[in-house]
Amino acid sequence: MKQENTQYFLNTAMKGGVIVAVTIFLQVIIGFVTQVALTRMLSPEIFGQVVFAASVAMFFNAFSNLRGDVYVIHHKGSAKDAVDVAFTLELLMALFFVTIVFFIAPTMMSLLDKSEQTIYVQILAIAFLYNPLSRPRCILERELSFFQSKFPTILSQVFASIISISLAFNGYGVWSLLCWRLLPLFGEVLILWIITPYRPKLRLDNKHAVSMMYLTWPLVGSAILAFVCYNIDYFIVGQFLEDGIKQLGYYWLGFQAAAYALMARQVLHEVLFPIFSRMENDKFKGQAFLRFSKAVAGVFLILTILAVSFGRDIIIYIYGMQWEPAIFPFQVIFIVVLMRAIIANIGYYLYSSGNTRTDFVSALLSSILLIPSVYFGVIYFGINGAAVAVLVVQIIVSSIIYEWYIRPMVGYGVFYFLFWPLVISGLTFALAYISDSLQLSIFIRLALVSILFIMTYFSVLRSVLSDLKLAFNLLRSQQKNQLST
Repeated sequence: MKQENTQYFLNTAMKGGVIVAVTIFLQVIIGFVTQVALTRMLSPEIFGQVVFAASVAMFFNAFSNLRGDVYVIHHKGSAKDAVDVAFTLELLMALFFVTIVFFIAPTMMSLLDKSEQTIYVQILAIAFLYNPLSRPRCILERELSFFQSKFPTILSQVFASIISISLAFNGYGVWSLLCWRLLPLFGEVLILWIITPYRPKLRLDNKHAVSMMYLTWPLVGSAILAFVCYNIDYFIVGQFLEDGIKQLGYYWLGFQAAAYALMARQVLHEVLFPIFSRMENDKFKGQAFLRFSKAVAGVFLILTILAVSFGRDIIIYIYGMQWEPAIFPFQVIFIVVLMRAIIANIGYYLYSSGNTRTDFVSALLSSILLIPSVYFGVIYFGINGAAVAVLVVQIIVSSIIYEWYIRPMVGYGVFYFLFWPLVISGLTFALAYISDSLQLSIFIRLALVSILFIMTYFSVLRSVLSDLKLAFNLLRSQQKNQLST
């Protein structure tokens, strides 16, 4: 019976992973098309204004998000009681911080010498309400209703994209981008409240409140540090460069265009975490972790080779010549995406063993190193220096995490996981720089990419493909045995 339950759970997790994968694919397509349309119609300065305002406003959102969804999904008792308390506490926190931002924004933005963006910060603070209002999703996720929990996101994104592009086409500039950020959130909330089997109610309970805070406070702390890690470069670029808002627009595009590939981590989380959690043999779990890490490294190395090698063509021909300064950050940040994709497997592996400290340690180290590194990078080398600083800090932090947490568990450290990805991605960047400088023909560039693919195959992918072939043969053998019996 235990084996059947485990198999049922894994099958459900895999099906859920497929649903999440399709959802993320559609999100990427919709987001990419909308992004291209808006960058073709709006200037880098307009994007920079919204990005800077968001980096200020959304910092407070990290404090208001108490991660009630985690508590509801993990709670063993009544889901309705848990979601009621989570909804109430987070709604109170959201309203509190919306009020705080509304009143302090004028003074805060005046001190930053950006008073004209005060209204944008205040409007973006409305997004704080998304966290409590989206908690009906917890009920659906708890019941493993993956489709019902995900399709509101797609519908709301389509609607928001149409509205935002229409506004940009009619000359509404910044307001079209604000709509692009806010409409998907509240469109999703509206659909969730229509389809959910249970709508949360205002309710306070000391027992639930204490249990929830005990479970989620480390996650809240990690989220605050993570926000700093992922946004401090935006703030520094926008605040300390002479034409910071315009440069921030370029930097944002380079970062976001690369970051689309990182959304695939959500699929890995939906599939790998349940699988690791069900593995009771630590040795087998460690071997699976090594294989998954190789597979992820191989897939993202292929994406990195293509993106970095043809980064100039991607930016200029898709987004337009006005975005040319985003080319270098795009190429560097894609290597950062490669690093983050590989190291993401650590979380899924350690969570399954009950170790949740790595996120906090990683975020803390990154925060300490990023602020001075990005600052000096921006001061001396502009947005290109910011991108390089983010990459260097990512490599340092990843190396520390592998040596501190992974080597004692599986016997391998940073060299095993990151040597070939760093060598091949670094070589790719160097060859791309030479190709662009010398304006080499497309045939020579394709030949260089082919060589890089061959290196990736022999250094990373060959063992992955061998594992896939072995798994396929084993599955086919099992099917034949079932048919024969």
